[in-house]
Amino acid sequence: MKILNIHFKNINSLEGEHSVDFERAPFIDTGVFAITGPNGSGKSSILDVITLALYGETFRFNRPADHVMTQQTSDCFATIEFSLDGEKYRSNWSARRAENDANHALLPIEMSLSRISDGKILAETPQQVCTQVADITGMNFRSFTRSILLAQGDFSAFLNALDNERMDILERIIGSDIYADYKKELFDNAEKAQKTLDRLKQELDSIAFMDADKLSACEQDLNDFNEQLTELQEDQQLTKLQHEQLTAITTLQMSIDDQENDLQTARTQLAELQLNLTKLNAGQDALLFKDDINAIAEKERLIQEGQVSLNNFQLELSQLKTQLGSEQTAPEGIAYRSINEQQQALDNAKAQLNQTDLTIQAETTQWQSLSEQYGDKQATLAQLAHWLQDHALDECLLTDFPELGVLKKCRAELLETSKKQSSFGKHSKKALTTFKNNTTALAVERQKLAELNQKIPLEEQELIDLAQGHSTDDLDAVRLEQLERVKNLQQLYQLAQKHQKLTTGGSFFSLFKAREQPDFDIEVLTIELER
Repeated sequence: MKILNIHFKNINSLEGEHSVDFERAPFIDTGVFAITGPNGSGKSSILDVITLALYGETFRFNRPADHVMTQQTSDCFATIEFSLDGEKYRSNWSARRAENDANHALLPIEMSLSRISDGKILAETPQQVCTQVADITGMNFRSFTRSILLAQGDFSAFLNALDNERMDILERIIGSDIYADYKKELFDNAEKAQKTLDRLKQELDSIAFMDADKLSACEQDLNDFNEQLTELQEDQQLTKLQHEQLTAITTLQMSIDDQENDLQTARTQLAELQLNLTKLNAGQDALLFKDDINAIAEKERLIQEGQVSLNNFQLELSQLKTQLGSEQTAPEGIAYRSINEQQQALDNAKAQLNQTDLTIQAETTQWQSLSEQYGDKQATLAQLAHWLQDHALDECLLTDFPELGVLKKCRAELLETSKKQSSFGKHSKKALTTFKNNTTALAVERQKLAELNQKIPLEEQELIDLAQGHSTDDLDAVRLEQLERVKNLQQLYQLAQKHQKLTTGGSFFSLFKAREQPDFDIEVLTIELER
């Protein structure tokens, strides 16, 4: 397996999109390279991108989507391209929050695996991708992190350990349980094979052997059957040949029938053509009157067109008579005039009719305008009469008008009351706005409280899953054991330092004299301790 390139976005401290192409310089020019940088710069995040894209997991976090996404971001993804056995693959992992808001809950994780050569999608769910990657590479996440990608800190401890301690650290890094699994699988396969062998032996023992006479009789029957089979095969070949010949004869007969039908059709068409030719020969004399016939047809066409025009003119004349009225009659002698004179008379009548229509339309418009003005005046007069009727009691004001001082005082009091009412309205509006804001905030808090209440069972279930049926005392014991392992690693590291100081040139540790002392990441050790 060879990793070709990685592409990721918002993974831990590496905010934004980044990519590393291992098929370009300087990676293509060297077989070994190192990832260096201060603590928290994102060295381990690049390794997390590889395991996320392949298996949707990381060595440091049990639920990577809750931890690897950069803070104050709403989405992240990790993509890897790798080659194996001459075929290239692309695996993708992505996570995002609801409504693309960094404060909302995470949506379900999306993963996909495709073949680059033809773009075929091999898997579309996280479980399918993990299964397919394991089938392609032959490694699941556990095997991958114990053989290809070692946990942070374990390899450093292996390099700085004493000679007699490296084997123990190597066994702790790789784990001997994987070999126990292989051993168990081999024993299971061997047991299944042995059971199959025993069953076959029992079946073989249950088969009774024939005696010599019966075997000879069976062989004779077999020879007879073979001879009969040969004869039947020869008969079958002969029958097959006869069937092919019969099929060919049937095809030829059908072809002959089709050709006879075509011949009969051709004869019928020939007789029809001969009859038409006889008719043509008999009608040669009629060609002498062709020009006269064409002239007569043209005259008839012109007569029909004139008749149609005359009918149209008469129709228009009747319509004009109807519009002008029965008292107006056509001019005398119009029936004896020519068509052009009649057309001119019709045009004049049409012009007069149009002028009359325009005059009628203008008078109608003026009448409508006057009617509208009359209606408005009537409505205004009605309103005035209604107002006078409503204010009939105020008629006395014309003779007995009250004092102006009292009216001014009342007006000032009314103005002050209006100001107080306006101030009270503003205060009420502000109080109402505050009430709405408080109501909205209360609804938001209630929604958050409901979401937290919904998350409580999930968190409790997650704690139960993490405990895997162990009690609190068991978890405390595991935690103390992890603390003891860290303390042992620190002691090993101190012993290695002391041994390096006491050891002269030529030893294993002389190869690392020029190197800086490893800088343990406190955060990583704490996370490993929590795991």
